[in-house]
Amino acid sequence: MISVRATTSVATMLLAVGSAVAQPANDSRANATVIAFPNVGVAGSTSTATPDGPSTACNNIGLGYDVWYRFTTPTVIGVTIDTCIGTDYDSLVQVYLAGAGNTLGSQVACDDDACGSLRSQLTFASVAGQSYYVRVTGYSSLRGNFTVRAFESATPPPPPPPEVTQSFGPDVTIGNLSDVSSYGSSTVNGVNVSAFAVGTDSWNIGDRPALWYQNDARHPVIGQQMYRLSNGRFEQLGLSWVKHGFSATNSQSFQSGMAYPSNTDRRCVPAPAGSVELGINCSDLYGAGLNGSRSWLGPRYDINPINGNFTFPWSTLVNGYTPPGSDVVSRRLQVKTSDLVYSGGNRYFVDSVYVTPDDAKWNNGRNNYSARELVSTGPVTSAWAFAGSTVRRKTGLELWPTVDATVTLVPVDFHETTVTVNDALAVPPVNIARNLTGQFQVASKATDLGNGSWSYEYAVLNVNSHRGMSGFYLRAPQATQVSGRGLSAPFYHSGDRVDNTPWLNDDAAGLMGWRTNMVFPATVTMPGTAINFTGVQPNYLYWGAMKNYRFISTRPPVTGYARLRLGRGPADATGFQGSLLVASGITVPRACLADIAGPGPLAGADGELTADDIITFINAFSAGNLLVADVAGPGQMQIPDNELTADDVIVFINSFSSAGCL
Repeated sequence: MISVRATTSVATMLLAVGSAVAQPANDSRANATVIAFPNVGVAGSTSTATPDGPSTACNNIGLGYDVWYRFTTPTVIGVTIDTCIGTDYDSLVQVYLAGAGNTLGSQVACDDDACGSLRSQLTFASVAGQSYYVRVTGYSSLRGNFTVRAFESATPPPPPPPEVTQSFGPDVTIGNLSDVSSYGSSTVNGVNVSAFAVGTDSWNIGDRPALWYQNDARHPVIGQQMYRLSNGRFEQLGLSWVKHGFSATNSQSFQSGMAYPSNTDRRCVPAPAGSVELGINCSDLYGAGLNGSRSWLGPRYDINPINGNFTFPWSTLVNGYTPPGSDVVSRRLQVKTSDLVYSGGNRYFVDSVYVTPDDAKWNNGRNNYSARELVSTGPVTSAWAFAGSTVRRKTGLELWPTVDATVTLVPVDFHETTVTVNDALAVPPVNIARNLTGQFQVASKATDLGNGSWSYEYAVLNVNSHRGMSGFYLRAPQATQVSGRGLSAPFYHSGDRVDNTPWLNDDAAGLMGWRTNMVFPATVTMPGTAINFTGVQPNYLYWGAMKNYRFISTRPPVTGYARLRLGRGPADATGFQGSLLVASGITVPRACLADIAGPGPLAGADGELTADDIITFINAFSAGNLLVADVAGPGQMQIPDNELTADDVIVFINSFSSAGCL
């Protein structure tokens, strides 16, 4: 592993640029926050603080950005000050006497790491009625978030309530996105591209250690993604290759965050095998500098996220070709520089995800993301920092409805495969069958444009499905009621073997949709070289990636559903790969379910109900075409259930007969 002190220097430099960001209220000692004594923990941050403390601290290792607190002890008592229950950076704590006229008296105590890696703790004997200043800063010039406590040494207060209950099996999540590195820009295929990396502090909230073997395929891989919220659209701008994990440190970054019944103080339980496992409630930090190190980055196409499998040894080579070392963006999190416009209300977000073989096989692969907002602190190609704290176990897409109440987001879970895992810690050891659940997330937003039309925006994220998505479909209004159709998606790059051909419009009887280009090249030439590589994957929606679909309609919004066609898997009756899933409860334009055909052989709503609509439905029903004819579930609910029954016929007839259908 690598120390925080070595990996966060870039983030520190970026943060130093952020002078335009508001400082905390207790940035200066004159405005020290008065805290009660004792207390159970006060959250604070030095992320935007300025330095105004003494020129030396703890043997000259803490000279940086600081915030201040003040408290008074009523009697002579043993006092403990610590940051033991939470900090996302290498904190340092000092205590001073408060002198006459609120001047700074002599130093009482100073500590860096007495409570374990990153955390500080000091104890001293107080004076009755004496006021004290507490300065929270960081090693060197590091900054971040923390929780500071002040309590009687003999009776520490209880930790805050746990935020998560322990899972069954190994369960690797991300407790904190620690820092962000910018690598500048380079021109790739005529497009200027900027590169980034994000630091991740992983956290095992399971009841079994997680495997972390560097020299075989039993270790996690880490993907990183960036998003932009702009003018009501939440789009994924880019993604990275995957960082391959190694050597877990088994640190205690998040000891108070998890309810662990047999370990009441919720401390890290170091793994029996040492650094080749991440122990129960233990953490392991890879700074942004390490997650952006190209020697550890492998392609995404080779990763199966539903079971965590990948080929070992992985390689940074693409059929013998290594991108030139001077290309600073290769394999890192790439974003078109033109998309980085930090003005006009644009907001930026990143998320990261761990795909871990044993975590995935225990069906714990859907909570492995965490997300955080970014702010620009200077030139957008090089100076970025985090705003706010890490949102744990959430994808970047899940942040959209938290900042826009008009957005609806629904998860689409489905059984993808079944595997057998061996629980070696059970007595006796036992093999367990685990049903692995794939997930997509579908977000929707309808905006009234004020001219009798609405803008519809959809974002679909593949959380962990190996099958992927090959099509996205909605019940369609009339063709004359739809305009401005479009889509957007991030690009695979650096030789990752995924076809970037844009999706095609794919309209059918009563449907509007988009699907992957089913004709994709068998070989691709590496730009700027004569190197060809094979095994190119079709442009499905793969894990960690998100696609957006949009259009304008004169039909107002209602609550409805979308159909998601899966990619890898058996062909269905329509000749495409995969089966169909339903995303119910999203915002869709109002459309007549029975108006599915135009005159003669023409498909699509035409604003009238005729025999053509009935014939088209019967033909689809007879052919087993679920996409068109599956319009109802049990009890004639107007939500598809992936089978054709009398309920579908009855719902179609009722819609056809309804005077209000059109």
